[in-house]
Amino acid sequence: MTPTATAWLEGASPGVLGQRFDLGADPIRLGRSTSCAIQLSDPLVSREHAEIRPGDGGFVVVDLG
Repeated sequence: MTPTATAWLEGASPGVLGQRFDLGADPIRLGRSTSCAIQLSDPLVSREHAEIRPGDGGFVVVDLG
């Protein structure tokens, strides 16, 4: 049996609409860069915009500046 993520994000913007991004033990980066797990095409988003990290009993969104 394949493990199921306990938390996820679902895309609501063009380019990621309807996509599910599972959250787990590893941080996930969001931004315009192709190196990001969640790529956003919005010009107001920086190349490496934010990171979602596991925290105390949940997740934390960290602004990467």
